[in-house]
Amino acid sequence: MPKIDFSQATTAATRNASALAAAKAQANARVITLIEAATATITGPVPLAEMLSWTAKEEAARRSFEMIVNAPSEPLLVGEAAITGETVQSLAAKIIANADAYRTIIAVLAGLRRKTSAAIDTAQTPEAVQTAVEAMAAQLATLGQGND
Repeated sequence: MPKIDFSQATTAATRNASALAAAKAQANARVITLIEAATATITGPVPLAEMLSWTAKEEAARRSFEMIVNAPSEPLLVGEAAITGETVQSLAAKIIANADAYRTIIAVLAGLRRKTSAAIDTAQTPEAVQTAVEAMAAQLATLGQGND
């Protein structure tokens, strides 16, 4: 009679734990995808190199906005304003307004991501994981409706 090797057998608990771990990994990836999609609707089609300049542009805009009229302007803004035909002050005002709006929405998105990640981490079933992601997606959809 052949011997049965039970060392290769998996228990229901092991299968459930594996399914839960896989669901959590997929959910965490989905959360990032949802946040990136929401962020793209805010920023529009902007190259990464330009996005990386936003912090420096904001700092330059805030400094420029505070300068007295005869003070030298920020080269970062002067160059852009020369191409767009705006005044440095007008460009600075737009950059500051955009930066403030961006910070507001990014704070909301970061909060949603962290809240959802915590719900995923503590979920005990793949269904609970899915519910957490669906709740985040619903909240993101509500945010998008406010931008219309």
